[in-house]
Amino acid sequence: MKIQFLGCFLFCLIASCTSQWFGSGGISHGSSGPKINLGLHHTRGNWKFSGSGSTNFRGKWNVGLKATFKFRRSAPLPMFNLSIRANPCRFDLYDQNNDGYITAEEIHAIFENETLTRTLFHALSGGKVNGRITKDVFDIMSPALVAEINGTTCPCNDPSLCQPIQNTSRKEIFVFSLRNHSQIWSKYDWSKITTVVMTGYINLDLMCLAHKNGARAVIIANYPKANLTNSTARSIWVGKQLQVVQNNHLDGINIDFEDAILKNETDVRDAYVMLILEVYLAFKKLSPVYQVTVDVAWSPDGIDDRYYDYENIGSFVDFLFVMAYDEQSQIRGPCVAGSNSPLYNAVKGIKAYHQLGVSPDKLVLGVPWYGYMYTCLNLTNDDFCYIKHVPFRGVNCSDAAGSQINYSSMKIYLPHSPDGIKWNSVTETPYFNFKVYNLTYQVQFDNPASLKIKFQTIQNLGVRGFGMWNADAVDYIDNSTVAIKERIEMWGAFPTF
Repeated sequence: MKIQFLGCFLFCLIASCTSQWFGSGGISHGSSGPKINLGLHHTRGNWKFSGSGSTNFRGKWNVGLKATFKFRRSAPLPMFNLSIRANPCRFDLYDQNNDGYITAEEIHAIFENETLTRTLFHALSGGKVNGRITKDVFDIMSPALVAEINGTTCPCNDPSLCQPIQNTSRKEIFVFSLRNHSQIWSKYDWSKITTVVMTGYINLDLMCLAHKNGARAVIIANYPKANLTNSTARSIWVGKQLQVVQNNHLDGINIDFEDAILKNETDVRDAYVMLILEVYLAFKKLSPVYQVTVDVAWSPDGIDDRYYDYENIGSFVDFLFVMAYDEQSQIRGPCVAGSNSPLYNAVKGIKAYHQLGVSPDKLVLGVPWYGYMYTCLNLTNDDFCYIKHVPFRGVNCSDAAGSQINYSSMKIYLPHSPDGIKWNSVTETPYFNFKVYNLTYQVQFDNPASLKIKFQTIQNLGVRGFGMWNADAVDYIDNSTVAIKERIEMWGAFPTF
């Protein structure tokens, strides 16, 4: 039996003109005027796709698509043989009794082929055998099926590397990659990494490399606060993120939302939870091994006016990435420079999340591979560096008075320091002072020694793992002895799980 719809398969046929298809085309004249005729074929693995079509320039399409699959020791079996003449792919074309579900019986009534029914039903249901397909599942899976038919191929040398990483229970080393350059991320310590977040870019070569090393590759995404209470906008956004992950053979999403939500903004707070829940349900429905993570402040106690519902957020993620840095964002005491990531705050924050009901196994501690350089208006004998008042979210003093500098840049400024690196035994972090052109500066940062102390202390609290912002804060291009030593020591500070 033939059905009449243009749908996903027409999109597949036309879009494929620019992919790895081969064919021919031409113009002919018929009784109703000129016609464009098109023929295409494409082979992928055991599948062979072929298509033909024509249009008379008046909107009348006549398109055919055929796919065959070659079984071992058997002849090719026809799988799809469609005459397509009408509108886009619609759920109701399959849902013949309009009950809101597609069943295998309804698909069989269209195609009258048991093998085709099983294959198409399995593809559209995402492999779940529960007897029916809902519209939301259909809307997610049908574009993926189009992409498959359209010749989306694995860019890796080994096609198995395009499959998502399966391990969902291991400890984590979660890293953010900011620079889209193979000379950089190829030199990461892949013996440590379990997840790499591609920040501001997507690179399929990095995906292949990550999967080759057993690490996940995920996207990072933010959502506009103004649209949080708009359920339609949320749904569209979730679908787009899922499509990006599918199309690029990735493993999940990291949500980095850091806007203020005030105590009285209960509708916005609840809507943010709904967004995360909707992401979690959509991703896990498609693949239970997809990873969903959310970045959170170093403490749940309203840091930077982020009064989020952390307890419920923690219920709808694989884990929270606790950003134990930028902790001088609101300086409420004397306006002096301070540690970017003091140990006591890392301990306080992890314990606070646990007390809210978030399991330590759902907490990954993020540490900085960068520091802050402050201009001191006055540097006291006991190294208090008084800084300019720069307000942030209602507080008059903040680390915005300083400049972020990567760990690799410390060696540029350190030679100008008469006393070298000093150690703050309260924060368990290093710092140094230097003077250039009659200006005095103080640099607050972390190094392998301070990171190891944090890791060893927090590991005893039972956390899921650790991570950093960001992996590119050391120099991978410089192959001098000093640069190589820096890379080895910073990566080596991470524990081996």
